[in-house]
Amino acid sequence: MDDVTDTGDTLRLAIEHIQSHNPAQLKVAVLQHKQVSPLEPDFYAQKIVAWRWVIYPWAAMEDLGGFLTAMSPRPTAPDEAARRLEAEHGIQAPRRILEAVLAKPGAGAPREYLTRPISIQRTLVECGAVQCGFCTPGLVVALTGYLLNAATIDTSSALDSLGGNLCRCTGYAGIRAAAQEQCRLQGLAGADRLQVLIGSDVLPTYFTTIAERLVLLSPPDRPVTPETSW
Repeated sequence: MDDVTDTGDTLRLAIEHIQSHNPAQLKVAVLQHKQVSPLEPDFYAQKIVAWRWVIYPWAAMEDLGGFLTAMSPRPTAPDEAARRLEAEHGIQAPRRILEAVLAKPGAGAPREYLTRPISIQRTLVECGAVQCGFCTPGLVVALTGYLLNAATIDTSSALDSLGGNLCRCTGYAGIRAAAQEQCRLQGLAGADRLQVLIGSDVLPTYFTTIAERLVLLSPPDRPVTPETSW
């Protein structure tokens, strides 16, 4: 099930994956089916005869942010953004959404999202990798764990570390960009990686005392010390 067929690439990949598990039956359903799409779903609620760009509420930040970022010069005010979106793309967007998109240049993130997040959280927002937020905690934890433990830091292995995290909203382009941006951190190969990550605002400062904090969480029948090996 998807929102729209469009190019059909996302659905085609999903179909191939499910078919590899030999399902007894497989049906495809979408909210809207674009007639120009090469993939014909089994069920759809509405057919779109002429191709058009459809912006859904859960993707408005990413889609509108992409349009505005591509404009030169990029609009800086909601009224200007609304005028140019309609003139250049035939898109009419609510002012409140445009205000949120323009709140963070190049990102499309409402200011209230930016209340003292850590580095990885900020990067995810700035790269357009945050929409509904359901997958964001998993992405933050996985990428933090990768930066903390990986023998070498590179984009390919960083993306592999995120392989178990599914995102329905963003299309993964923003997530890929955020992972690439975080891999630019320097000095992670040395013995002071923990301090480098704290200094880079990837980890909070209390991580310097994490071993002692874990001791406080140990059950009475299984004492844990900072030197305990798991």
